[in-house]
Amino acid sequence: YSNPGSSIAKTKMSEYSAGVYYRLYKNLGKDFYFFGEFGAAYIGSKSSSKDDQGNELSSSRMSGGQLSLTPGLSYKLLKNLHLEILIPNLVSINYSVTKSSPSNAASKQERFSFNSSLNSNGLNALGVGFRIIL
Repeated sequence: YSNPGSSIAKTKMSEYSAGVYYRLYKNLGKDFYFFGEFGAAYIGSKSSSKDDQGNELSSSRMSGGQLSLTPGLSYKLLKNLHLEILIPNLVSINYSVTKSSPSNAASKQERFSFNSSLNSNGLNALGVGFRIIL
């Protein structure tokens, strides 16, 4: 983007992530299942700011990881189709390292966070999905 009246003429930011998850299902009775999903992901981003001459003013790179737990309920609608209700990222743990290099000094920042999607209104955090069994 461009910012008139500022020394920064262009900022570029890229974010990326890749992860895996594993689900365990427990039969609760006729066509109902409880599941727990355990996930792990790599997260990263990079950004840079340039002046109107194309000279780099600052840049940063972030890399880290995330662990998450997502519980839910599954109902078998058809032989190969389940309706699922879940609480995304009921618990998540994140760790990241950000390295910045502005024109005057370089810096490094480490961040650790523990998050939960639970709040006073639990319905805000619900997700709905379908599982198709091939």
